[in-house]
Amino acid sequence: MHTNRAPTQTLSYPVPPTDGCADPSLTFFILGPLHMNLGPRKLPRCTPRQRIVLAALLLERNRILSTERLIDALWPMDPPATARAQVHICVSALRRMLADGTARERIHTVAPGYLLEVPEGRVDLDVFNRLIAAARADRERGQQVSAVSKLHSALRLWRGQPFTDVGSDVIQAAVVGLCDTRLSALEECMDLDLALGRHEAVAHAAAGLVTEHPLRERLRAQQILALYRSGRTADALAAYRRTRDDFVRELGIEPGMRLRELERAILNHDPALAPSVNPAHQKPHRRDVPETVPKDHELSGRSPNQLNFGWGRPSSG
Repeated sequence: MHTNRAPTQTLSYPVPPTDGCADPSLTFFILGPLHMNLGPRKLPRCTPRQRIVLAALLLERNRILSTERLIDALWPMDPPATARAQVHICVSALRRMLADGTARERIHTVAPGYLLEVPEGRVDLDVFNRLIAAARADRERGQQVSAVSKLHSALRLWRGQPFTDVGSDVIQAAVVGLCDTRLSALEECMDLDLALGRHEAVAHAAAGLVTEHPLRERLRAQQILALYRSGRTADALAAYRRTRDDFVRELGIEPGMRLRELERAILNHDPALAPSVNPAHQKPHRRDVPETVPKDHELSGRSPNQLNFGWGRPSSG
């Protein structure tokens, strides 16, 4: 087996979070329970409705969110006759809460609703997206070590399930997209760690992740490849058989072509399955990750990193 590996079998998966809420450069934290950092001022306690309105405005920050959509988030069925007035009361309370001692307001009334103005880089999700974009740029340039470092930094911003303290079906529907984006970033991180020879860490992580997400082909392929590269050929083939059983039972289909090719390559002990990147002597090229690891967005025809909740529209101002 390949012996050129990066000096990091101390990786932890899923990546443990930092205390992101302690970062003074950030104001809003949504990659976990909703939190605000307003400096030395004591943060008033939000009511459940205020949390829903704030969460909705944060998801559409710097975009106009209609009052109708806020009503949908607060009352998915049978809103009261006073719904618009109650939304206005919530927004007024949030304005006072977010006031920074100046005349400048963060929440603007803009027909047909409201706009929460947040400077660039003041929301942890924005920092996460920026790090992911930078990691992908590094990867395109062949800088795998730098790329994987940025991915780990991005994943450490997550403190748990977003908006667990926000009781709204509309907000929780948006959480599904956020969590899928995190999982895609985690898969990209594992791809690079595999390419850099960190297969034991990936194999250990994938064991739990495939239990949570048994029908993600890319994740199942990463587990199988990591087991094989760790010298556990029998375990890798057993993992493929479990994958096939899950797909046939749950979806009524066989695994995709790339997974079947991966099994065939393992049975043949194909040398192409060994990692080909020496992190100490990287050359800029793009085919660092074995093509046997399929990407879910290639299978579904959509990009996993597009977050569009379809609520707001850009401000024309």
